[in-house]
Amino acid sequence: GVLSLALVAMVVNHYVIPAASAPLGPRSVIVLPFSADQDEEGALLADGLLGEILTQLYKIDALTTIGRATAMHYRGSGKTVEAIGKEVGVASVLSGIILEANDRARFDVELLEANSGKTLWGESYELPRTVEGMFRVQTDIATQIAIALEAELSPDEQRLLADKPTTSDVAYDHYIRGEGFKMRFRLQEATEAYEQATKEDPGFAAAWAALARSRTDGLFTGLVDTTQAEAEFALERARQLAPDAPDTLLAEAKFAGPEESYEILHRALKLRPGDIEALLGLAQTYTIQLRIEEAREYAERVIALDPMHFMATWQLAFVNAIDWDFSEARRFSDRALALEAESPHPWLFNAQFNLHLWGLGDPAAAKQFLKDAPPGVSTTYMEIELAYVNRDLETMRALLDAFEGPDSYRYTFLARLHRLEGNTELQKQYADSLRIAIESELESLLSRGIRGLEVENTRSYLAEAHALAGNEAEAIRIITLAVERTAANPDRFNALNVKWLEVLTYTFLGQSDVAVERLRALLSPPARPELTPHRLRMDPDFDALRDHPDFEAIVAEAESRLK
Repeated sequence: GVLSLALVAMVVNHYVIPAASAPLGPRSVIVLPFSADQDEEGALLADGLLGEILTQLYKIDALTTIGRATAMHYRGSGKTVEAIGKEVGVASVLSGIILEANDRARFDVELLEANSGKTLWGESYELPRTVEGMFRVQTDIATQIAIALEAELSPDEQRLLADKPTTSDVAYDHYIRGEGFKMRFRLQEATEAYEQATKEDPGFAAAWAALARSRTDGLFTGLVDTTQAEAEFALERARQLAPDAPDTLLAEAKFAGPEESYEILHRALKLRPGDIEALLGLAQTYTIQLRIEEAREYAERVIALDPMHFMATWQLAFVNAIDWDFSEARRFSDRALALEAESPHPWLFNAQFNLHLWGLGDPAAAKQFLKDAPPGVSTTYMEIELAYVNRDLETMRALLDAFEGPDSYRYTFLARLHRLEGNTELQKQYADSLRIAIESELESLLSRGIRGLEVENTRSYLAEAHALAGNEAEAIRIITLAVERTAANPDRFNALNVKWLEVLTYTFLGQSDVAVERLRALLSPPARPELTPHRLRMDPDFDALRDHPDFEAIVAEAESRLK
């Protein structure tokens, strides 16, 4: 059955933070969100300060520090220190209060032993709200936690803790606000705050690095009005100012290829051993290299330190899907959706749909999942795909007639629809329209200087369009070129898409022997999570292969690897 989003929202607090399998050790700590004035400015200061304290603690190798997503989960929860310690598995809990008045701030903090509630350390700070004052508070808190938990600081760690990021009070205030917005996933406001910080202090390397990361994340999610060039400019400024700083390295890793990213992130981890973002980046890097066990290890490390981390939870679902363990993928995907129950990312929602349809082979569950979609989530693409799989051409035609998305997507499914109907003339007509649309996309990529895998994936779709149009020689020439150019690409996961389109190109051309041969190689593990035995049996794209004498044996062999 399907766990609807309504039910997911209800159960999130019951299973998103599972009971800790084992204590995280005597030097483990969770820093709870600080209580603050109820206005937004006070809350942003508290959230930003939490992020800065965690960043300082990540530099101390002997400490185990719970990540910010889980820490934020306990804001206003009213749970006791003992309950929090038991749920997360930590030995100690830090809580605090921030009060502001007339450009001064007061911080009352207390570190408690989780099992007993005993005070391990406490302090009250009253000082001007300046860079010097704010930075001294967060550095002293991190240092005193280390002392209280008997974590010896190395000389390098002491130097890193004392490294003040800026001398401008105004710039630092904007930066702290940006960190507060980022923790609430308000990326546009975070980006604007970082921009203000860099204007106030053009030499503020950490702000430039945060701006580069925020702009990049904003491009990926569509939540920030920015460009790739602006993100790269921010990264270059951070590099010029502090090329070896952890923040710069984390930003640089977002722009690097898989092999370079691996090296960069390990350098960042040497400087901040507990950094959640670096650990997650390594999980993502290993995933696209199809190094599944390493990817799983780093994703699990993030979840052990930050059980409520949405992206790490999704990453572990994704890793399990690539490994064709779809039951486990479903478990973590449900958990990720629970974390985003009110506003799920469209790509996550689509991935969950694919998990039902292709991973578990259950079109009825996929249909119910779409019915349970929360308001504001567009399901049109998925409804078209489901109608195609169910061979419901009337519904498919109605959806495509009302479709307002990209022409290339509409032409793709109109060509497929008429192929399924056996209307060769209309199939070729829409395939030719698809070819023109993709040629325009490819020309745009090349004119912007984009090269590599993105171009070759687009080129592969062009080969598919030629195949659907019956242009055999051109289709084979283009797909052969794309496969050759991606053969050595370190992004092995996304390179698999080119090989998938190679199978479809030969299938649509009627060259079943070649298509089946390529399919056998493509299904060697690890494989794309969407290309499963269930799909090979259901998807009309593969109709022409099902009478081939080797097809059933290939599917049966693939089924034996399902977990």
